[in-house]
Amino acid sequence: MADLLRVENLTVAFGPAHQQTMAVHGLSFVVKPGQSVALVGESGSGKSVTALAILRLVERGGGRIVGGRMRFQRPDATALDLEVASEAQMCAVRGRDIAMIFQEPMTSLNPIQTIGRQMAEVLTLHEGHGTTVARAAALRMLDQVKMTDPARRLHQYPHELSGGMRQRVMIGMALLCRPKLLIADEPTTALDVTVQAQIIALIRELQRDLGTALLFISHDLALVSQIADEVVVMQRGTAVEQGARDALLQAPAHSYTQVLLAAAPRLGSGTPPVPLPGADEPVLRVTGLAKSFPSPRGPVAAVTDVSFEVQPGETLAIIGESGCGKSTTARLVMRLIEPSAGRIEICGQDVTTLGSRRMRAVRRNIQMVFQDPFASLNPRLAVRDLITEPLVVHMPELSREARRMRAIELLRRVGLPDESMDRYPHQFSGGQRQRLCIARALSLNPRLIIADEAVSALDVSVQMQVLSLLRELQTDLGVAFLFISHDIGVVERISHRVAVMQAGCIVECGPTRQVLEAPAQPYTRQLIAAVPRIRFGQVVEAA
Repeated sequence: MADLLRVENLTVAFGPAHQQTMAVHGLSFVVKPGQSVALVGESGSGKSVTALAILRLVERGGGRIVGGRMRFQRPDATALDLEVASEAQMCAVRGRDIAMIFQEPMTSLNPIQTIGRQMAEVLTLHEGHGTTVARAAALRMLDQVKMTDPARRLHQYPHELSGGMRQRVMIGMALLCRPKLLIADEPTTALDVTVQAQIIALIRELQRDLGTALLFISHDLALVSQIADEVVVMQRGTAVEQGARDALLQAPAHSYTQVLLAAAPRLGSGTPPVPLPGADEPVLRVTGLAKSFPSPRGPVAAVTDVSFEVQPGETLAIIGESGCGKSTTARLVMRLIEPSAGRIEICGQDVTTLGSRRMRAVRRNIQMVFQDPFASLNPRLAVRDLITEPLVVHMPELSREARRMRAIELLRRVGLPDESMDRYPHQFSGGQRQRLCIARALSLNPRLIIADEAVSALDVSVQMQVLSLLRELQTDLGVAFLFISHDIGVVERISHRVAVMQAGCIVECGPTRQVLEAPAQPYTRQLIAAVPRIRFGQVVEAA
């Protein structure tokens, strides 16, 4: 079988020639028609840079292809040398023959265009369809990727969708032209486990029907075991091990691969969280919380009659499918959006109706780590200013030197080197940017941190480090966490209690072990059954 994509000795560098940094060095692999090849490795290992190099987008981020060859077989059976192709040739290939699902959907979608217009544009540009035909195809694709109320989503803007919904839009856009090669860069990071399984099955179905090949980039080894035929393990820009999926995952030869496998969260093996202190005044009490949003068809209820408490030093996890109201609940607690009904108490103080000035003082005790790290970091600020920004607002008396020392301390706590202080957000990988967000949230030593998918963008080894850090903070400082996640394996490791949300309501809440080992609700059992597990000898089949 002819190779669809052959990468030989690919080398990508960043920075000036006299001081360049090799992000990818001497990388080689082959993707055949219909085959799935997975690139795995820690954040910053060069996985995403490799994908951007294949599409010749790496130059737009300051990178340069300084060596190697990339040959792609086009539908007409001619070969295209991607490393030297003209921009006109690449424009014809991108989106039609090679499509990519990016890791961060909010930075990939146009904020001032509706979802329907952006999706239709793909078909208008590459296949010449008229607006009516293109929008009809977009509607069918949204239904295929299991988008709720797809007809309404066509008229919405990206900011009106949850993170998981935005990622489903990106997946749908990538599949519209039925490409020969689909590059998926962490395509299910923002998705809950049930939709994750559906999307993986959909990708497999496309491969089966059209012979589409897949270059799958992920830090989730359970997903890799379910979808990949071949696996390439990357560390610091080089391939340290590659081979057939089962052979590599069952008997990894390289110590780095062994570390990745050992760090992968497995449901049922979670470590017990730190013990709770004695009962005290809750750091957060939510009673009867509700939120409705206006729409042309009338009010849409996002959150309905939600009540819970978080004790000092406790981690309460909220789990549920994308769009169930998890992130909306978090924003209501922070008063980033106003509740339609209910009461919010922080450290014993009713903050439901506080004005912006008084609410600013309250926020010293409550910080948030958002789901999309790139959208929540100011691209114009260096890291030293980004992570100490809360200190400037709440502790203006601190000197610049004191803030600098605090920045160094915070960077070290989240596993980033001191020299990161002088860099900017675009110079970090997705996982590294999320660590910056966590460092910033820690800067004021708050009583409560709301973590909205705070570790979803991190590779498994760093995930373990961050979870250990959060437990350490609970032990040292008594900080509480409202932990929002779709990753039940992570929730098991970190939370004392779990609240399960469905359609804006909490349907089940209790101690973590009780909820996960003996769920009372069918919906909870459905979520647990969908958790991906490392499997051998099989791939996910289309549902």
